[in-house]
Amino acid sequence: AHEAALILGKDFPPEVAACQLAFEIASIAAGIVTLDGRPLWFSSTFPTLLGYSAEEFSGQTAAQCIHPDDVPAFQKRLSNTAQNPPSLNVAERRYRHKNGHYFWVSVTSNMIRNDKGEATHILGIFQDISERKLQERALQESKDHLNTILESVKDVVWSFSATEHKLTYMNSNATKTLYKRNNEEFLANPDLWMEVVHPEDRTRVAGILQRLSHGPTEDFYRILRPS
Repeated sequence: AHEAALILGKDFPPEVAACQLAFEIASIAAGIVTLDGRPLWFSSTFPTLLGYSAEEFSGQTAAQCIHPDDVPAFQKRLSNTAQNPPSLNVAERRYRHKNGHYFWVSVTSNMIRNDKGEATHILGIFQDISERKLQERALQESKDHLNTILESVKDVVWSFSATEHKLTYMNSNATKTLYKRNNEEFLANPDLWMEVVHPEDRTRVAGILQRLSHGPTEDFYRILRPS
């Protein structure tokens, strides 16, 4: 690792060579590419992330391992990076493992610039996030399943943030049937749910909210439809 850093240090500022050495010591998957995506250096951990040895990965590029559906976004990011001010960029894309399956990787990248502030190379740090993606997918499937159930019932089901006075969920079919209004109206106006309460019942409805802070409550009130 030390020898590789010294060799690359001939082409990069000393601080870049020091970073390369630090990545090797910390076993961090990282790489440096040109602005058009040509690889100049990868830490030894990067091939391991993809299931290769350093010798097996020799001659390949990270771009060759990107899922075909993610290539356009990758190329667009490369073309836009040099024009943007210095800042960290985080992208999530799929890479092909040696055994053939694709898995999700988070890529944090930043520019390497010369003394004039001109972008010359891109530094990227790679992290396997496939487990997190699986959890996100399972959570979304659970939400979709719950939403299917709630949309099939005839009762109105709402979720409301008492602190932010914002609707966080409403089953659209039952809401439209009861209130004769579309969800968009309620989402656009967080106070609409109270405005449609009969004026004579609003004080009691406000008391429902206060009682909810102490536990479940049940009450009744009248609402006004657009007609």
